[in-house]
Amino acid sequence: MGKTLFDKVWDAHVVRQLDGGRSVLYIDRHYIHEVTSPVAFLGLKNRGIKVARPQQTTGTPDHNVPTLNQDRPVAEEQSRKQLESFSRNCEENGVEYFKLGSPGHGVVHIVGPEQGITQPGMTIVCGDSHTSTHGAFGAVAFGIGTSEVEMVFASQCILQPKPKTMRITVNGKRGKGVTAKDIVLYIISKISASGGTGHFIEFAGEAIRDLSMEERMTVCNMSIECGARGGIIAPDQTTFDYVKGRNRAPQGADFDKAVAAWKELYSDQDAHFDTEYAFDAADIEPMITYGTNPGMGMGITGTIPSGEGLSGSDKVSFDKSLNYMGFHSGEKMLGKKVDYVFLGSCTNGRIEDFRQFANAVKGRKKAPNVTAWLVPGSKMVEAQAKAEGLENSSQLLVDADNFDLMFTSNFNWANDGAIRFLYGRNQKYYSAQLRMFHDDNKYFITDRSEWIEPEKVFLLSHYLDALKYMPREEIRQLSPDADGYSVFMRHEGAPIDYERVLKYSQNGVNSNDGWCIHLEVQPLHEVEGGGYNGTGDEVIHLFYNSGDNRDDIAGKTYLYDGEGFGGSFTITLYEDGTFTYYEGMLSSYIGAGTFMLDGDTVIMTDGGYGLVNHFRHDGDDLVFVEQDSDNFIYVKVKDGEKFHCTGEAFKQNDGADGTVQIMPNRKLSLNDVIMLSQKGYDLTWSDFDQFKYIETGSGLYIRVYEINEMYELWIGGSWIDEDPMYIYLALADDLDTRIDIRDGGVTDFIDADHSSVLLSKAINEAILTENKPSKPDGLYHCASFVLLDQKELSGTPTVDSSDHTQMVTVYGLALHQGFGYSGGTFHDVSGSHIPVAITFEIVGGKYVLKEYWTPRDGSYYVRDVRDKFPDEVEDEALDTQKYILAQKQTCYDQGVRYGGVDTYSAVEHLFEVIESSPATSSRPADYIDAHSVEYRELMYYGDYTLQYIFSKFHLEGNQTGLRGQLMRIALDDLAPEAQLRLHAETGQAYFDEWKAGALQISEQHDMEWIKENQPAIYLLLRMINE
Repeated sequence: MGKTLFDKVWDAHVVRQLDGGRSVLYIDRHYIHEVTSPVAFLGLKNRGIKVARPQQTTGTPDHNVPTLNQDRPVAEEQSRKQLESFSRNCEENGVEYFKLGSPGHGVVHIVGPEQGITQPGMTIVCGDSHTSTHGAFGAVAFGIGTSEVEMVFASQCILQPKPKTMRITVNGKRGKGVTAKDIVLYIISKISASGGTGHFIEFAGEAIRDLSMEERMTVCNMSIECGARGGIIAPDQTTFDYVKGRNRAPQGADFDKAVAAWKELYSDQDAHFDTEYAFDAADIEPMITYGTNPGMGMGITGTIPSGEGLSGSDKVSFDKSLNYMGFHSGEKMLGKKVDYVFLGSCTNGRIEDFRQFANAVKGRKKAPNVTAWLVPGSKMVEAQAKAEGLENSSQLLVDADNFDLMFTSNFNWANDGAIRFLYGRNQKYYSAQLRMFHDDNKYFITDRSEWIEPEKVFLLSHYLDALKYMPREEIRQLSPDADGYSVFMRHEGAPIDYERVLKYSQNGVNSNDGWCIHLEVQPLHEVEGGGYNGTGDEVIHLFYNSGDNRDDIAGKTYLYDGEGFGGSFTITLYEDGTFTYYEGMLSSYIGAGTFMLDGDTVIMTDGGYGLVNHFRHDGDDLVFVEQDSDNFIYVKVKDGEKFHCTGEAFKQNDGADGTVQIMPNRKLSLNDVIMLSQKGYDLTWSDFDQFKYIETGSGLYIRVYEINEMYELWIGGSWIDEDPMYIYLALADDLDTRIDIRDGGVTDFIDADHSSVLLSKAINEAILTENKPSKPDGLYHCASFVLLDQKELSGTPTVDSSDHTQMVTVYGLALHQGFGYSGGTFHDVSGSHIPVAITFEIVGGKYVLKEYWTPRDGSYYVRDVRDKFPDEVEDEALDTQKYILAQKQTCYDQGVRYGGVDTYSAVEHLFEVIESSPATSSRPADYIDAHSVEYRELMYYGDYTLQYIFSKFHLEGNQTGLRGQLMRIALDDLAPEAQLRLHAETGQAYFDEWKAGALQISEQHDMEWIKENQPAIYLLLRMINE
């Protein structure tokens, strides 16, 4: 099965896989700011260590900073102290940071991308929930808590559960006025503000691909507003163009190499997502929220819903929101008074946001009752906005790839002669002027310099021709009442059947077919107050035939005269203006893109890698022109070398999942693995070329060799010319159980009994399958199982054999939990704890569920358990309280890691609640009795509560008040094996004696013994040693 984009990036960064689905994940980039870093820096200082990899850490103060007068001392004392501490901490640890007011300063999630620090395929964290912004680049990016900030400081790694995956596909074209924020607000309104909980969302579809990078950042930024762990979008040419040339991006050949790797970052066609949604962009209108959270979104023309069908807390929240806003069900939002306008933040503080705003307000004035704040997200955005004159006016922005033009109703492009525009390249903007000369059908660009790529100039020339010969009279006949026209250029190869279509060429309107330039002409009508609007249903589709000789070369396949990469190198050109190429059997890439004709020159642009190559059409041959060509990936074609026409057009086949299926000779066997492993670290990629494999694509280059139902071989590395990073022999159903065959031990691994690992995984899946709802409910579901007994059975005889099927039944206690997340923490929503008997059939070493037995309720419960369970364990099965605490702690641990919960803050909040009453009592037990639910939750947090207690007692000290006494009681309840029988005046005094005993035990036993027999002491000793 293929892999999702998220899986590819995540798996490529797993340093170690632990029990319970937890991963030690390597972090490529750690962004920090002044709010969540001070305590983490303090933790390092108390441990006597520094930031492990400061070169991979970037800081910028952005939370408690003033908008104005940044060159002066900060007036607010708390903010000033935070900023001073932040600067001092960064300097002491050698961490790069952008000082307040410096040219690079800004909001952390704007600074990273605009500096080129954020790049595709990275893992990125920051102590801020909107870190998901960076997922727009094809990075796995998510927010973390303060304790996790310290973890990354100390190790450049983080311990995390792997989230579930969700894909949200938005197909079709956006309507007029629909922005990226409208798209994501629409999605949230459909799946709810908790619909993404526990998931990492991949946004896909035509409407997403059509977004600019800054719009994509807005979408991923807001993915957390539906409860998701983060959002991600597959990188493409839009991404590469944005990154190229930025300060911290790879340069020159390094950038080309990086792009080659980034192009492998996509979800395979057969990749499985835990949850999928699909929406039509045509259904989305400009959105607005009527309440107090993003889930309360509606179309701008709609009415506030009634709230019917809501109950419980949902109904209470709905009513409170409307009361707060002063709104009522059934009201329209249009016409409501606007009090404040704010443009800024990490969601909408980029240059494109300011361009849109400037364009919207051009020629208008702010109403006196409206307060407006415009806050650029960085100094770079501020400088660029000023350079473009957005402070005072809005200019026409034209991109040579795709641009909009506006004409009045009496337009006559052929006689107007020139248009001034801004040309965009890698977010740097240059002014230039186009002039048309119609006598010889040529054009030129004044102020032209090297920043205009030849292929874009060529593309632009076709567009200008299409504009020049637009059939004005025919357009006016189709829209006689129009006051103006908006013209949008589209990339289309052949005419499509629309209702209002005009096909034309240099010779006027006709029925020419073949490759065309597609123009969408939107008739506009002047509106009161100035400006023009279009209805959206009057679009006229123009198809301009440029008169090239495409038919002479299209529909044919061309074979390279030279030697391909392990076979024939072919290029196929199609009638619709697209092409494919395949460099040979050893190539892992099937190229595809579009081509154009300029006289006898064929210009091919690869849509994947962005490679542009030029050929000269010579009879039945394509002759390679080295000048201005990028060449190919594996085969470097020389100037003048030919591709001969074979006369038949065909496409190379790829794997069913979209990955390239390579079938050299035969399937890899276990004997092959044993023999090859003897070469140790001399093994290379070529040693495995003779065997069948699948390329999965990833941030790394990965091949998977299927051996049999039990085993697979995985090879991964940066490229096949370099030594593999790993060569894993792994269980097909559990990739966490694996060895690197270069280290030896292959025979022992094969001979080992892996049944316990596979059975444990099968039990967990069975519990979840039985208890999870059939439809997504926005909760994270996890399971814990205590094995009481296990019986192996013989089943029915197999077909055509005297052998019997192997069966196994496990008896134990199954805990299922469903957790909901909000406000940075989580809570129990659903769950069950019950004796179960689960029967599996063992097929080829795998465990296939046959029966999931549970007892009946009521008076049948005890009798059913005694009848079903073996006699020796039936009493334990009925004593569910014996195991509930340990099982709850296991599920809480999974929930914490899955949701990235800041456990330090969560545990501290519980202690604060317990301390709140009864205020008149001096007995700690009275406080616990008054808050039994909160105290029980402290127990469920288990080791996280112990870590908090040890941090308070050991690192901070002086815990002599009520908190110290409460922590002492919790310590004894969580670690009864280490409880001391002594009287102590304060919790701190008790802990000091407890720690002294722990250190004495460490002198008497090794850590393995302590871990097994005194787990709480083991936890403290690890903290002390670190």
